[in-house]
Amino acid sequence: GTAIDEPGSPANARTLATTLRRITLDDALSAQNPSVLRHPNGDPFSLSNRFRGGDTVQNAIGVLGYDFSLYRIFPTGAATYTATNLRPASPEPVGGSTYWFSSTEYSIPIIERLRFAMFYDIGMVYPGAYSFASETAATDAIGNPLVRGNTGLYNDNWGVGIRLNLPIGPLRLDYGIPITRGPDTGSGGKFQFGVGWTRDF
Repeated sequence: GTAIDEPGSPANARTLATTLRRITLDDALSAQNPSVLRHPNGDPFSLSNRFRGGDTVQNAIGVLGYDFSLYRIFPTGAATYTATNLRPASPEPVGGSTYWFSSTEYSIPIIERLRFAMFYDIGMVYPGAYSFASETAATDAIGNPLVRGNTGLYNDNWGVGIRLNLPIGPLRLDYGIPITRGPDTGSGGKFQFGVGWTRDF
């Protein structure tokens, strides 16, 4: 209720109306960690007999009750279960096979071993190997199409940080803020922590 209405009577009324439109399928098991859990289709839950959010249950058969502000069906038979939210065969591709990156940093000493830094980073990751194509037409190293959307021309950010020179190596603590970003990149700033030297290849 409070996700839509201000706290108070309107929000309470909306919450009650929502509970009255909901039916809980209750297996009536009150024991913790039972050895067998009943799937809505009547068979035990297993790795091959499961459901995901968005799947549907119809034609439930059982005893209807109402307690704790919820309508409940205690099933006496199997319901019609339809898997409508199937698990994908493989995860969606993340990242890419070609990238470029550049960074500029300016730092000033504060006290011994401690410096204040400002930086600007720019770069991009592309789906295909040895290709700077940003469209869905990009392919992998053996020519298979990569469906990852338009990755854009580049992403960049700016930020500030500190550099602390320690015996184990320099410690870096940065806070970066995106400037240009893609649809899969958040708009908020983030902290980055690192220890050690960078090496150019």
